[in-house]
Amino acid sequence: MLTVLANLATIVSIPFWAGIALDRWGDAVEAGANVTVGFMDVALLLAGLVLIPTSLGMLVRARRPALAARLENTVSKVSGIVLFA
Repeated sequence: MLTVLANLATIVSIPFWAGIALDRWGDAVEAGANVTVGFMDVALLLAGLVLIPTSLGMLVRARRPALAARLENTVSKVSGIVLFA
């Protein structure tokens, strides 16, 4: 449950802080560049990247703990590769 709460906080805090950063330092961006960050765009992207995999993992662990235990190392490696690719 703590994982879900942390992920929800991320979905709200990252777009919030990105907006503040653009307001503060946005004029330092190259002249002529139009940089906008929509709160909902970022929040939905993060929801897809964070909440869906977390929810699926929690569902598998709750319903099929043996399968979750077998897949844990493989999923950790694959998610690390995907994250940094």
